[in-house]
Amino acid sequence: MSVIAVLVPHYIVGIALGAGIFGFFMLCQGFFIMHDDIPDWFIWGYYIAFHTYSFRVFMYNEFDSVDSFDSELFPTGQSVLHFYSMEDVDIGRDLGILVAYVVFFRLLFMFILWRYHTGKR
Repeated sequence: MSVIAVLVPHYIVGIALGAGIFGFFMLCQGFFIMHDDIPDWFIWGYYIAFHTYSFRVFMYNEFDSVDSFDSELFPTGQSVLHFYSMEDVDIGRDLGILVAYVVFFRLLFMFILWRYHTGKR
């Protein structure tokens, strides 16, 4: 959001663009549309969205150790993970990707501020 805020001339435009981008990311994270159901030409949205990695870690942390549910569709936590195509979650890798996103966007934000907004009012 901070990168979008420094790129647009007015904050209302930045809020609207940020909401649209975050909405797109939430659509592609794997909850509304499962990974296997995303078309091949649209799968880049799944991998570029940081929501994907936080959602994968959340799902694995929440359902991996569940032994039974009172449900016919999902008898165990592993069946929930299988339904969402999240059997192969690597928590360390996903959290590392999230940290890399934070560092990258903070550095990009600082560069844009330094290059285009230094000494201007």
